[in-house]
Amino acid sequence: MSNNHEVENNDISRREFLQRGTAGVVGLGVGGSGRLAASDSGARCGSVILLWMQGGVSHLDTFDPKPDAPADIRGPFKAIGTNVPGIQLCEHLPHMARIADKIAFIRSMHHTEGAHERGMSYMLSGCKPLPGISRPSLGAVISKTFGSSGSVPCCVNVSGDGVFQRGSCAAFDLNKEPERVREAYGNTGLGRKCLAARRLVEAGARFVSVEEVGWDHHFQAFGALKYRLPMLDRAVSALIGDLAGRGQFDRTMVVFATEFGRSPRINNESGREHHQGVFSCFLAGGGVRGGQAIGASDRRGESPAGRPVTPEDLFCTIYAQIGVGNRTPHVASTAGLPGAVLETGHVIHELV
Repeated sequence: MSNNHEVENNDISRREFLQRGTAGVVGLGVGGSGRLAASDSGARCGSVILLWMQGGVSHLDTFDPKPDAPADIRGPFKAIGTNVPGIQLCEHLPHMARIADKIAFIRSMHHTEGAHERGMSYMLSGCKPLPGISRPSLGAVISKTFGSSGSVPCCVNVSGDGVFQRGSCAAFDLNKEPERVREAYGNTGLGRKCLAARRLVEAGARFVSVEEVGWDHHFQAFGALKYRLPMLDRAVSALIGDLAGRGQFDRTMVVFATEFGRSPRINNESGREHHQGVFSCFLAGGGVRGGQAIGASDRRGESPAGRPVTPEDLFCTIYAQIGVGNRTPHVASTAGLPGAVLETGHVIHELV
């Protein structure tokens, strides 16, 4: 993922989008102090960890398997049960299956953008991308809303291969963790990034984005997924379990998001193409009710079959939980700010 890659329609690059969010210095166009309206009194969540999977994760091969579909749709992976009756996951996610009661799977996410950069912009801002308009990311909004306190930045982007040394922030020193904890997350880039995220929110960060590249599986998808999914399974389940065990789960929302899903029909190269018609995300912690599947895709995994959810709805729910915005006029009047999301989306009430 190149920092120099130019995005269509004047959107910014993937990495720059995340970096601007963590720096909290994007031009949000608000008056006065530049701080967005926030209401901690109504907040149920203190921090957000975004698990951002760049490229487009296949919903059919992860959180929304279709075991009864034809082979050219369901793929080679089996579906397994979870600790929540009626919810199945891919067989390569056994650890997550054992903690499904802590997770709310959104199986009816959908939008209109099939290109990587535009799908990324939509799913990181909650606003439909428009030519010439820069959309502030979730991290940028949280940073502008709450600001930093102490030596820990308000918002941090954790990317790369998991080697974290950023100034004097001790939260990046993973060697301070017991070996058994590091082993639980897995000796992988994603495992180290997830452990760093937990340490950062424990130290006071309001928003941490964990960026994992390489989910754009047009060719030979299932060999790659058979390798990648166990790493995802181990790191994410360890993160959720660790937050719960340390008393941080109720105040930390874990958001799993991606650009879009993958096509239901497997192509001639044993891969799946981009598919924005329906895909899966999930929320865990931060006051969200786990152990449920929100919405559904149809029997082919092609379109929403019930309770369709948009990026605006997802962001409305996150903002409500962390206490961002009150539909105040100066927020709602500026395109791309939380008000624009709040005016077009709806809180997913089943979650909260």
